[in-house]
Amino acid sequence: MTALWKCEPGRLWSLLDMVENFRIGLLRLIQFELHILIAVSDQNQTYVEDNGGYKNKDLLAGPKHTSTLSKTTSEVQLLSKVVEKAFSDLCCIHIDRAISGLQRWADSDEKQWSDLKARAVALREAINNELNEYCYYQYPKSKGQKLRAWNDDWKDAVKAFPSIGRDSFGATDCYAMGYNTASVFHCMRILEYGISALAAELGLSFDIQNWQNIIDQIESKIAEQRKALPRGTEKNQRLQFLSEAAKEFFYFKDGWRNYVSHNRGDYDDSQALSILDHTRSFMLHLSTQLSEQGFS
Repeated sequence: MTALWKCEPGRLWSLLDMVENFRIGLLRLIQFELHILIAVSDQNQTYVEDNGGYKNKDLLAGPKHTSTLSKTTSEVQLLSKVVEKAFSDLCCIHIDRAISGLQRWADSDEKQWSDLKARAVALREAINNELNEYCYYQYPKSKGQKLRAWNDDWKDAVKAFPSIGRDSFGATDCYAMGYNTASVFHCMRILEYGISALAAELGLSFDIQNWQNIIDQIESKIAEQRKALPRGTEKNQRLQFLSEAAKEFFYFKDGWRNYVSHNRGDYDDSQALSILDHTRSFMLHLSTQLSEQGFS
């Protein structure tokens, strides 16, 4: 006689950790969990039918059945939560209805294994049918890791300069997808805020069309302060801050020239990465003492 199968909900916790960064591995695991759920439901339905069906109250109230049902219910609740979070951005009514159907089974007082199987199959088919309508891009592994680290890498800079949030993500995402020139252009938009803040700190006005002039003026102002400020800790700290900011200008000049001159050239992977990393370093450095409010 076939024994009841048990679902183990513990392994699904790792799925919840993956939802924030949707990956193909998450989809595979969801499909695998649904496959197990369907198999378990089918096996347990056969077991119940072979032992008198749902009229056999002793079987249904027995520790074996109640334990299996309890563990399966926990798995269904957790799996429903995982799938709901994973596919929330799709706004697909078919997937949403299938998830609700699975949740209703978990909340029901009269659970039947055949009903669970039908609802799990419906969810699996809804996911398959919906995803067939989409195209997905697979990031190279190292670039995908850089994209996933975007929020942490840019956190302090975006806190000080909130307006660069979308462009900092855009620059990282475009680089990760291989759109190097687009990544650089996002960086140039970010630098408008950084160089504007630094120029304002030095009493200069900023004009995007005169990028070379403003960079030269900033470097000149730093040189003036190096001579004019009295010696001491305060001078050393200020000059160190300004010099650290100014040294990044070397990496921006070519990018800035093409940005303001429109389509005068493309960037390769290494150039885009260099400009992206130096833009981030520049903005993180500025964020230690300056902010968007200082010049807006």
